[in-house]
Amino acid sequence: MNFSDNAIAYLVILYSLSSLVRLYFYVPQIRSVARSHDAAAIHVPTWAVWTAHNVISAAYGWFVTHDAQFLIFFLASALCTSLIGTMAAKKQRSSVVAVETDPAVEAQINNNVL
Repeated sequence: MNFSDNAIAYLVILYSLSSLVRLYFYVPQIRSVARSHDAAAIHVPTWAVWTAHNVISAAYGWFVTHDAQFLIFFLASALCTSLIGTMAAKKQRSSVVAVETDPAVEAQINNNVL
């Protein structure tokens, strides 16, 4: 199948726009994790896998296709996914430590208050 130059140009524009939209949609997730008390609803290993995929894709873009735009989008995506995963992991870890070290919280849990 042979694409015309116009079809390829439209595909490049569509790819660029979809990548920008994807980066934009990380913002609500970052905001949600930042506002969350314990980030319990966030599955950190999923974000770790997505981060690894984005880093590998960025390397592919640089070393195989030599496409700087591809590289930039996947590095930006890796930054966002790693930020979300790291923030969630820290909040989850600090929440566990707070529960383990705070007798008042432990009493509330035991009395089914929380």
